[in-house]
Amino acid sequence: MVHRRSSLTRSATTDVLLLAVVLFVFGIVLIWSIPDLSSPIRLGSTVLPLVVAVLFGISVIAVFHVEFRREAFSFTMSEVPVAIAVIFLAPVGGVLARLAGATVALLIFRKPPPFKLFFNLSAFTAEIAIAYVITHALLRNGEPSVTKIVLVVAAATIAASVAGSVAVSALPIFPNTDFTSGNVFIILSVCCKSSFALVTEIPGKVVGMYSKSPSYRGGINSEPSFE
Repeated sequence: MVHRRSSLTRSATTDVLLLAVVLFVFGIVLIWSIPDLSSPIRLGSTVLPLVVAVLFGISVIAVFHVEFRREAFSFTMSEVPVAIAVIFLAPVGGVLARLAGATVALLIFRKPPPFKLFFNLSAFTAEIAIAYVITHALLRNGEPSVTKIVLVVAAATIAASVAGSVAVSALPIFPNTDFTSGNVFIILSVCCKSSFALVTEIPGKVVGMYSKSPSYRGGINSEPSFE
């Protein structure tokens, strides 16, 4: 019996690692498919990468729990830094901020085993890569309106969040991964948080939608991680 349990554990770990590799490669390929990796959609503050990295770190450790229609949901505010990053940070900078913030937060507050850390970081990479590809494909050319920016960023963050949920749901060893429940609630939450992120002002620098000046203005879903 002990031998069987050990075998199942090794098998589960192998599945996690294989999925993590697939997600990481998928995310890197998507990022490299973007024509211009060095330029953001809109210019932001020079300190914005650090701010976004901190927000990503906070989103990893700040998990909220609510009940909706007799079901319990856990969610974070990760869509907020994602929405800011895909507009105001270059793709490479956004991915690095995502990974740096999440890595520091996980190592300090969660201390997951190495294979779980690798899975989480791979899922984060794939998530933000999806958001970047959608955003750059639809907003790269011309001067999009405020409405278009909000809609595109909301769609990008929804797609990224759904992809993260699907990745976690792909393996039965993850607890509390009922992907099918509350999808409408997830979409509404992501839309609200994405819109909020794009019109929020950071003290000392505007991070709103759009300005003609040189300085541009600017789910409920659980984080695709497990403990």
